Amino acid sequence: MFHHEKLTVYQRALQFAGWSQVLIDSLTNKTSTRDQLERAGDSIALNIAEGNGKFSQRDRARFFQIAYGSALESAARLDLSLPASAVRQRRLLRAKLCSKRL
Repeated sequence: MFHHEKLTVYQRALQFAGWSQVLIDSLTNKTSTRDQLERAGDSIALNIAEGNGKFSQRDRARFFQIAYGSALESAARLDLSLPASAVRQRRLLRAKLCSKRL
């Protein structure tokens, strides 16, 4: 087991990625929404894993900041989906709660 796999934040990032993939698969017409949400969601877990492997605190912090930025980007993408009626409000709030816990 790698060290990053033991992190709660990494486990939550995986949960968000799994949840968001279900949502992404349900979005048939919004290609840009699908692509952006998928890339941002994946970036959260990937940057946590890579950052956790860095030896300098400064490098680690930089990757964790990027992961946090990707979580915010995912939340904003979900916000933009709501006015377009791409997601129901309850699903949106659940997703944002999941990304906020990261």
